[in-house]
Amino acid sequence: MAESPATKDEIEQHHPLVIIGGGIGGLTLALCLDQVYNRAEGPNGGGGVPTAAANEREKLDIHVYESTAAYTKEAGGAIGLYPNGLRVLRNLSRGFSIERAIDDVDVKTESALDAGKHGDKSRQASVRYASAAPTLLSNVRAAGCPYIYRRWMRHDGTEVAVAREDELLTDVLCPSADQGTDNSQDAAAATLKQGGHENSLAGIRADRRPRGGSFRVLKETLDAVRERLSGISLASETTASNVDSDATTSTGRSASDRSSSGSRNKQLSASRKRMVEAELLSLGIRRWKYQQVLYEACQSVGIVIHFGKRLQSISAFEKDGDVNSLLTFKDGSRVTASLVIGADGINSKVRNYVVNPSNDPEASQKIEEYVPEYTGVTCLMGCASVPRMRGICFPSSATTKCHACYYPTLVPEHGSKENIADEQQYEQVFQIYFPSPIERPDTWRTLTPEEAKVECRDLAKKLREDGWDEQFLKPLESETLNGVLRVGLRTREALDFWHAGGLSLLLSRYCPLDKKISDNTTAHATIDYTHFHKAMQTYESLRVTRTRTILGSSVQLGQTQQKRAESRLYNAFREWSIKAQVWAHGTLPVMRPGAAFDYVGKVKESLREDTSTD
Repeated sequence: MAESPATKDEIEQHHPLVIIGGGIGGLTLALCLDQVYNRAEGPNGGGGVPTAAANEREKLDIHVYESTAAYTKEAGGAIGLYPNGLRVLRNLSRGFSIERAIDDVDVKTESALDAGKHGDKSRQASVRYASAAPTLLSNVRAAGCPYIYRRWMRHDGTEVAVAREDELLTDVLCPSADQGTDNSQDAAAATLKQGGHENSLAGIRADRRPRGGSFRVLKETLDAVRERLSGISLASETTASNVDSDATTSTGRSASDRSSSGSRNKQLSASRKRMVEAELLSLGIRRWKYQQVLYEACQSVGIVIHFGKRLQSISAFEKDGDVNSLLTFKDGSRVTASLVIGADGINSKVRNYVVNPSNDPEASQKIEEYVPEYTGVTCLMGCASVPRMRGICFPSSATTKCHACYYPTLVPEHGSKENIADEQQYEQVFQIYFPSPIERPDTWRTLTPEEAKVECRDLAKKLREDGWDEQFLKPLESETLNGVLRVGLRTREALDFWHAGGLSLLLSRYCPLDKKISDNTTAHATIDYTHFHKAMQTYESLRVTRTRTILGSSVQLGQTQQKRAESRLYNAFREWSIKAQVWAHGTLPVMRPGAAFDYVGKVKESLREDTSTD
């Protein structure tokens, strides 16, 4: 390991923790790390006492370096947020607790995450991580628009199937009867039906469809019949028993006890109605709006964001026994950091370093970059003030290899007919994918208003010739077009590891890294690598395989959409399969595991396993 290649005067600053990339991933990660390190509350006589946050001297400073000069309105496209991602925002808004091995140490001077490494002295206790941004989830929901429906359609406007979006959520029990609802399928609809009632035949059928689909109704019916037959069998056995009176009395008492127990369970079930967590329902949101909400939340907790800092090179050096990273930016500035986390997108400099680390800054700049491979598909995305049927919609062409996605990011609240009729109260996002064999990265960018108008109208003309329905073409020809960009879809091999030395790729919020407090009263917390390697192994075991699977599924889905244009038989089978699955299960079952994924729960399982093996 080389000594520091720069003198102290040549380095602007040293930070214990640096995140490269101030996009949605980087800002969310910064909030998560702030919550874990600076807002942990340890047990103290049954109550929670702030640990790191209680003393400003102990605060872990978090610095984010973003390549753009500033966050700008209308920049970027739009994204969809699903229940698994919204749970992260909810944890940031409300806080969460994890059972950890806690030692009888002074929780005011030791992070709760550092506890649990003191052998036999440790004990199990709940560690709470307080809210980092109490209004984060509500602000994100206010800036976006819930889908309510999920639609599969042909390019000519024919609806193949419609599912309610609340089918992605599992039922939960209300804490009390007065908070419940007699019908869980109406819980979300009553809250989220904005902009009028559903008027398509498939949508009306979706509203009337039993929650969970026909198979759930069949299962519940069979369970009720089985329970009824079991009760009849039990009564028959009691009546026909031919034993002495004491035994008969005992048997009768047993039957009575079982009957009473079943009655109590039914009463408990009746008193606690089932509902869905409407705050976790999927929504669409403009990227710049989401980024602005996250940016304001970061500012409120003191996270420092540096703009105009495009990373040029990374190198490692050792100083006073600690491994540090030297970061050089294109504007000539340099900083050192104890831990660097890369959230800098598909052309990540941090990723290149993790794959091929170097101690030489000049050599680091010459490292062959792992350029993603172009897939041959280009996407034109943008938005316009055009009302249409509610929900996220997936039209697919049966004649060409074009497919698309449409979803709302703004609809009018319930109000006057004039308000609902005003097109400016709507915002519809379109993402149209089409084959483009020639790779032209120089054209992948945000288009000027004139460029957007010309390109969108040319595309609308081609799609109209292919038989696309006018509802899909109207946004492309609207005078309200904005935020239009063209981007090529690229891919590359997933990594089997996400860290090297003190660098990591998008570190998760719950990795139990350690923190040590400097004796200098003006210094803040610094990173201790004692448990870093083990923490990263745990993190990678939770994330790498799952991420690889999701990326693979995404590629396969895109290929499936294009394959439908190559075979009428395959297209007919695919449509029949979608329709049958929605009828039987309420939505496509393959989507439910992802929506139900709870990362905090997986971390808790991992911590329990670590405790049991220690």
